[in-house]
Order: sequence, then structure tokens, then C-alpha cells
Amino acid sequence: MTWQTRSLGDVCPVIQDGAHRSPKRQYNEKAKGRFLYITSKNIRNNFIDLANVTYVDSEFHNQIYPRCKPELGDVLLTKDGVSTGNICLNTIGEPFSLLSSVCLIKTDPTRLLPAFLCYYVQSPEGLRRITGEMTGTAIKRIILRNIKAATIPLPPLPEQRSIVGAIDKAFAAIAIARANTEKKLRALDEVQRSLLDEAFTGTLCGQR
Repeated sequence: MTWQTRSLGDVCPVIQDGAHRSPKRQYNEKAKGRFLYITSKNIRNNFIDLANVTYVDSEFHNQIYPRCKPELGDVLLTKDGVSTGNICLNTIGEPFSLLSSVCLIKTDPTRLLPAFLCYYVQSPEGLRRITGEMTGTAIKRIILRNIKAATIPLPPLPEQRSIVGAIDKAFAAIAIARANTEKKLRALDEVQRSLLDEAFTGTLCGQR
């Protein structure tokens, strides 16, 4: 079956960025009445990085949350800055606030799987289509109008699921191979450090 091509605006009922103003205060620790504040620095390809996340108070959150309500499984796309084009699924099961550097995308699940969109945007062709009309000089950005106009090939849902499953499996194998390689490299680093230690303590050549 021939794949159709559709604009994201046609198959995604919500394409919306976060707050266009910064909070007066941000907090480094979670507390009652505080909400996660997700910005472009937290969006990585295929995961949300909460290592350096901050929080905002309920006053700020309640003012901007009605504009952009992320739910589990929604797509989060970085639209501003050096990490423009990074994309992942939302895995945070609680309300949080978004900065305007992040675009929230809700797909029509009867036509487009969120995971299929994520993987497509990470492909060279998908990244070119989503970032091809970036504006700005010092800071690159994708405007919402161009995100909505970007096109995507649209296989039937069963084929989308099959493609997503195959990519998931391949990426899992790559992750295991990378972990094993890093483990071997750490072992080699330890051998190298031990060798240098022996060389400069006189034990390598039996000097002491």
C-alpha cells in the first residue's frame, strides 16, 4: 500500500508551545505547591533528562498550564536553541509547566502514533522537514506555523506499529552494545592507569 503524505497540522490536533515569559522564581527542589518546569535543556532524543530540572510555584504554573497541558505519551519537541529538533515522548505522569522553547504535540491516535512521529523526526529526512525553515541568526528556532506545515509519510497504523517495534528492538540492541563497549573501555582505562602507576613508582621494570 502506498504511504500517504500529510502535514502535521492535519494529523495533530494540538501543536502548541509553552510559556512565553519566564517565572519570577525557580526552585531546585520539589516541594508542596511546586511543579516541574520543563525547558529545552531537559528534552533529549527519546527521553526527558531531569538531572538539572527546576520547579515553579503554583501561581506561575496555574497561569500557563491551561495553554499547554502535557499528558503521558504526548510528543515533546525542542523548537528553540542549540538542541532544536530533539524529540521524545512524555513519560511524566503529573502536571508540569513548559517553556516556549518546547513544543507539545498531540497526535490523532487513529492516524498517527506518537512514537512513529518521534522516530521519524530523528531520521535525516524527518529532521530536515521539521527544521528546514528555521528562523533566527544567533538562536535558531522553528516557529509553530512551520511545524504544522511540515509533512510526514503516513503508513497505515498496523505498519506504523511494526516500524516502531522494529526500531525499539534495534535501539535496545544498540544500547546493550554501547554499554558493553563502555564497560570494556573503562576496564582498558583502568589497565592504562595501573600501567602508568607502575611506571612511575619503579615497579614496572623491577627497579624497586
